[in-house]
Amino acid sequence: MMSGQFHSVFIDQITVPPRHRRDIGKLAESIDRLGLLQPIVVYRNGNVLRAGERRLRACKQLGWDHIDCRYVDELNEFELMEIELEENIKRKEMKWQEERSWLAEYHELHCAHDPKWNETKTAENIGMSQQWVSERLIVHEESKSDPELLAEPVFSTACRKAAVRRDRRAKDMRQAVADVVDELLSGVTHETEMHEAEKPKVVINTDFCEWANTYTR
Repeated sequence: MMSGQFHSVFIDQITVPPRHRRDIGKLAESIDRLGLLQPIVVYRNGNVLRAGERRLRACKQLGWDHIDCRYVDELNEFELMEIELEENIKRKEMKWQEERSWLAEYHELHCAHDPKWNETKTAENIGMSQQWVSERLIVHEESKSDPELLAEPVFSTACRKAAVRRDRRAKDMRQAVADVVDELLSGVTHETEMHEAEKPKVVINTDFCEWANTYTR
């Protein structure tokens, strides 16, 4: 959630430029339950919307007449970058490779400034599902070692291949750990056997009946 001074403006006074992404999903329900966690952003001159159309439409659906906003000229460079990333992620005409790049930068930007930031918060901020975010971040990470993933024309194919790579690497790691454990256990067993073999052999030369009376376990 952005910090700083918020302004309350009449929703009917906000001008909304043509946008591509219009679905609001369960956002209205979330805002009704938790409130508006992140204000919309408008230009001071004319209250033209800069970011937050889905939040604005959700509040309209809830019957609000006012909404919290920030003015663009009040935001710092970091906050303006956040807005640019968020708006670009929501452009439907973007190629999936560009979408993945924007999302990764947006997520990493937040993580760098908030150690507690996670994929769930990124998903909530951009109005997408956590699965949607997670899949693209997985492809982003796997593409670092396998750039050919980015050559896939369809995201679903790249996502499937990235998941296979990640699972295979996890399996290899588990096997490597198991091998190390086996090796350590084998060394302990071998050392124990050696100690057992090194124990001196005791030969008792006495009458059995006398020895039996003194024997204890």
